[in-house]
Amino acid sequence: MTEELEKKVGVLDLGSNTFNIKFVTFKKNEVKSIFKYKEYTDIIASTTLKGHINKYKEKKFFQLFSEFKEIIDNQKPDNFRIIATNSFRNIKDQSFIKNVENILGHQINVISPDEEGYLAFRGVSSTNNLKEKKYFILDIGGSSTEIIKVNENKISKIISLQIGSASLTKMYSGYNTFPYNEANDYIKSHLANENVSDLSFKNNKAVYGTSGSFKTAYRACQILQKPKGAVIKENFLDLMNNPKKIQSKNSELKNYIDSYRMSVLPASLVILNCIINTINISDIYKSNGGIREGVIDELSQTT
Repeated sequence: MTEELEKKVGVLDLGSNTFNIKFVTFKKNEVKSIFKYKEYTDIIASTTLKGHINKYKEKKFFQLFSEFKEIIDNQKPDNFRIIATNSFRNIKDQSFIKNVENILGHQINVISPDEEGYLAFRGVSSTNNLKEKKYFILDIGGSSTEIIKVNENKISKIISLQIGSASLTKMYSGYNTFPYNEANDYIKSHLANENVSDLSFKNNKAVYGTSGSFKTAYRACQILQKPKGAVIKENFLDLMNNPKKIQSKNSELKNYIDSYRMSVLPASLVILNCIINTINISDIYKSNGGIREGVIDELSQTT
């Protein structure tokens, strides 16, 4: 009998807030993470309203992609995929895309909101020991937010909102402090227009968050958790009612969360708050995996 060989697969996730690259090895269904790296980019700020990358930022991006190319070449994966989400869906400059593909030596798969939701579901279901058959998955990105309803272990509905932590932060960049009330009203109106309340189950269900913005909000709740061991949802509501804990110059969070994530944290909290109240969430959990792990799960099945 031929012994199963160890395989290596990788994924480069081009998001609106960050570009993430990850490599894993797998053998006999055992997956081992061996390399991961991320770079904050805020590509939204570099894209014009007409969907073109600002020329003075192109050189910076091309240099960054050259660095990712070196990582890919050094890792030598058996299978590799590049996916791009909402920020790249909004880029109309095909010459920029082609130049990036030439640098990387791989095609960029600009996935649809439904594909993004499916990969998030696959990432969550393959990395968590889920006992529930009905739950929600939430992916708060930089320029879009995906809400996935899972019913009987299958995707029931995917809603993609054209708002994220970076775009909402940018919307109120002229304010001295983040205007929670105004942002809350804006998001609530956005959710109403998309009929997000129709996603609700008869009884309250849990939500599993997958994105960096969600994880930052979750981590903030853990850091400021009082009493220790209290339910995350209770601490989250306390954080929303006391924004000074976030925006104070002496905020404890600044010792644990980097400056970029701190800048989009208020927007992340508002988006999360509005969604959990609209679809009646009982518990908030941080998922062990998301879109990247969904891609890796697919690649491990096809390599």
